Amino acid sequence: MKAFNFFVLPLLPVFFLYADSTNIEIPKDIEKKLCQKLLNKECDSNQTLASDYYYKFDNNQTLIFFHINQKNGLYQHGYKNLSALIDSNSQWKISNNIIDAEIQEVVEDPKGGVWLRTLWMIEGVSPYLYYSKNAVDWRAVPFPKKRPSTGPFEDLKLCFLDNNIELTFGKIDHKKSERTWSASYTEASTKQPKWNALNYSKACPNIFVDNNDSMSIEHSAGGLKIVLKTEERAVAIMPYTIQLGAFDKKESLVAMKKGLNDLPEKLISKEVKTDNIKKYKLFLDSYKNYDTAKARLEKLKRIYTKNSIIQGAYVTKLPY
Repeated sequence: MKAFNFFVLPLLPVFFLYADSTNIEIPKDIEKKLCQKLLNKECDSNQTLASDYYYKFDNNQTLIFFHINQKNGLYQHGYKNLSALIDSNSQWKISNNIIDAEIQEVVEDPKGGVWLRTLWMIEGVSPYLYYSKNAVDWRAVPFPKKRPSTGPFEDLKLCFLDNNIELTFGKIDHKKSERTWSASYTEASTKQPKWNALNYSKACPNIFVDNNDSMSIEHSAGGLKIVLKTEERAVAIMPYTIQLGAFDKKESLVAMKKGLNDLPEKLISKEVKTDNIKKYKLFLDSYKNYDTAKARLEKLKRIYTKNSIIQGAYVTKLPY
């Protein structure tokens, strides 16, 4: 993966490419446009422009996903993401589509299409899939109907073959519920794709190189600066956790904690306020990524088969 740098000079912005450079300067007008699209106003000290995810294409274009960091928000990372595509001539193309979910991965198919897998992870887990021909204009991809796994705890795996894309859906805590649908790339990218249900399951033979990476935005003397994380994968801004319960009264949370003292993990209590409504939530430990938390919850459910709290738990983000 190549890293690169922007230098903004008077009158004419010039682009330079260096193998060991990791910074991109964000022009002031671009910063203002991004904030306006995400907030309908300019950013301020409580709502700042942020980014921690990008994808580098082989043609030296870089796809960056921006969001607003909410200083006093329940989820500081937020869930509104806006993409921008930067080419080798320092030209920015900002999307008009807001991606209202957490970015999980970007993959190019063999035909040149770009696929974006996302997760909505508040009070449950719901996958979404987006398609784009140019990495600027995104369209939500309708899923197959009558999926047995449909609900707030659904998982999605993608498989990219030479001519087809396969979607495998399943319940997060029940692998036997997995079922796969297939369509050609041309068909899957239509507004109403026709999915073919497969009556077998198999391992995906094509594992694409993960060209997704993480990033951050920092303040510099000249304004905002993007720092690309190319040497090591960055951990998500907020850790993942297992939510055990949510209550209107603190006493109910305390009572639940007493019944879970035999668990080896750390119990985390949070007082969460949303739209002036206060909730007392109980979480089980924190994990560096979604898959780790999911694997731990699945193991706990196998161990505590008669514990209704564990059986009803789910993976989510740990609020600040």
